[in-house]
Amino acid sequence: MRKKGRGKVMFRKTGGGKYETVWIYIPSKLSKDSSFPFNHKEDVDIELTGNSMKISKIDEITDLINSYGIKNATLSRLVEQKARENGRKIFLFSREGNISYQNLHENSNRIANGILKLLKEMGMKKTNIALMFTNSPEFLFCWFGIVKAGCIFVPINYLLEDEDLAFMINDCNAEILILDYQLFDKFKTISKKLTKLKKIIIKGAPKNFKFIDRYVDYEKINILSADPPKFKVRDMHRMEIMYTAGTTGRPKGITVMNHLVLAGLIIVNELKKIVEIDNVKTYCPLPLFHPITQILIILPTLFYDSSVIITREFKPSTFWEDVKKYKPAILFYKLGILTELLNEPAREKDRNHSIKWALGSEAYKEIWEIFEHRFGIAVHEGWTLSEAVGMTLNKVGSSGGKIGSIGTPIPGFEMKIIDSSGNELPPGPNNVGEIVSRATLPFIVEFHNRPEEQALNFDSGRWFHTGDYGYKDDDGYFYMIGRKEHVIRKKNKILSPNDVEKVLNAHPFILESAAIGLHNETTQEDDIKICVVLKEKGILNHEDLYNYLLRVVVYYMVPRYIEFKEKLPKTADERIRKFILKEEMTRKEVRRNTWDAFTKDFLKK
Repeated sequence: MRKKGRGKVMFRKTGGGKYETVWIYIPSKLSKDSSFPFNHKEDVDIELTGNSMKISKIDEITDLINSYGIKNATLSRLVEQKARENGRKIFLFSREGNISYQNLHENSNRIANGILKLLKEMGMKKTNIALMFTNSPEFLFCWFGIVKAGCIFVPINYLLEDEDLAFMINDCNAEILILDYQLFDKFKTISKKLTKLKKIIIKGAPKNFKFIDRYVDYEKINILSADPPKFKVRDMHRMEIMYTAGTTGRPKGITVMNHLVLAGLIIVNELKKIVEIDNVKTYCPLPLFHPITQILIILPTLFYDSSVIITREFKPSTFWEDVKKYKPAILFYKLGILTELLNEPAREKDRNHSIKWALGSEAYKEIWEIFEHRFGIAVHEGWTLSEAVGMTLNKVGSSGGKIGSIGTPIPGFEMKIIDSSGNELPPGPNNVGEIVSRATLPFIVEFHNRPEEQALNFDSGRWFHTGDYGYKDDDGYFYMIGRKEHVIRKKNKILSPNDVEKVLNAHPFILESAAIGLHNETTQEDDIKICVVLKEKGILNHEDLYNYLLRVVVYYMVPRYIEFKEKLPKTADERIRKFILKEEMTRKEVRRNTWDAFTKDFLKK
């Protein structure tokens, strides 16, 4: 609610008339209001613009951003500046070769100049350019080169199913696609649906490949001058369309501006409170096309003048080989990575390695504890969304008594827990509600092609409704329960599917599982269904599993429905797409394979 009042500006002479000071009088009804942001004699920032004056609080994050200069916060400037400062220092380690800061700058300049030349030939000035690459140094060259050319970069999740993949490429309005030939067969299956593409630039094609029609050889945009392109990129220029993972439906595009690079600077400032960042190496087994990888790994690595190790995919065997070779101090993880490492046979050398810290998300409390104990690596959970409107970091971890927490908001962001009516909930695990967040920084995000999403997700106070459920404790630390669409409502409780899944996954015959809630119109609560992948087909039957759960979980967590599946639908970062499991219940073959504990039989229709 906007509050107004009339004040007064007065000029006074001090120091025997030598100096003039300005006094601003604010009505007491405003200064005594609980929302008044200033304290007595507090230092403030004052900015004059035309006939307007802005007075704002001075804080750590404002000073940090001002020290870099938000007016020219662009990816182009960052890459160029870091090349100048670090030269031949290695930025990227990979099995394809090592890349220095200077290499990164020069090679991305070549791509930018090549793109500008191609656009001129096409009679265009700028466009949206999609990139469909596996993890490689060229991914970074193209990412930075596209942005340096003033175009909008769109990283494509090539692990999507064909229908979602075609949707993403069409939805982003890309007119150019840069494609790794390794993914050409996947592209060909959907190519006829991609009517908006004017050029497909192919890297690594065989010598006998015919570059006809829309096809262009990658070398055409990779052989020009390494000088900086003659295009001035501004902080408010659109930089990228980031797509969500698609855990609750089709991926959604989020358009971000160049000034989002400052998120990397803010994250580094927080990481300094946990890790020794000087000359540290970070091991990154996650896809480079994922927004989380870009915001939380690549940009911070540039800002703290360090190095990142990338790999095409995560395998425990090659992971330990890489650790021995490159000696990283930080592992960036998703839950599946920690689980895979724990599923490996114990070794005498489990604690004999260089890694000191694991940073990531979605680690269950139990996994967290076991991982730290076995490998001697301190786990620090965090949280963010592709929309980049909230970020947290657990800086104290288990040593500070906050195991299982995603931490507190980092400077520049605010968060709270609300109920279904929008009221803020008090601390405590019994007060589960939706997490809402907002940036106090001048970051601008837009839902691409979805103006209705903008209105739906942002309320009048600029709070973004994340769709994640959780609670916070008395110290302000947040704890995640699950996605709004995934939580299970049972006996006036909001249950986390993870609580059921962690019990199931501990069973010696179960490889992985997913728990979902199916709304029951009669009881007005959810019936629980579990989808289970067995380590060996036929090793366990439905009724035996049900009887096992009766003994090991509280009564309201016992599932009604059980289905054994060969595999679970997942996103690129290994998160289960539970909305698909819910939708499948309308299919006859799925219902016939679903066992009902009430009838002790499979569903008939």
